[in-house]
Amino acid sequence: MVGVGVVEKEGRYLITQRRFDDHLGGIWEFPGGKIREGESDEDCVRRELDEELGIQVEVREHLGTIQYAYPDRKLELRFYRCLLASGDPKPVEVQDFRWAKPDELIYYQFPKADREIVEKLAKARSNN
Repeated sequence: MVGVGVVEKEGRYLITQRRFDDHLGGIWEFPGGKIREGESDEDCVRRELDEELGIQVEVREHLGTIQYAYPDRKLELRFYRCLLASGDPKPVEVQDFRWAKPDELIYYQFPKADREIVEKLAKARSNN
């Protein structure tokens, strides 16, 4: 299980690029990571965003869960809307980061497992 933070600020979403030597290296994604045993989804998201980007977030509502099977692994991604509480993002444990408008998300290469949430966010914003 993976906790994922969807951080929005001024109409843009925070996305991160995986380190080139990681699984799916160079791919863009919403920041997050594996939920540790005994850890809540929300605590995982807060911990991972602090470790990866040096930021503190306020975890809001659950946006959805996506289950996806790659040839070598199965994932359950739990997405949470977050507000930036403090800190300025820095690429601590990621290759790079960007603040992307919803309609720009399609120009970044995301993992197949993330496509559903990317489409949902882009569509929700275009309907506003």
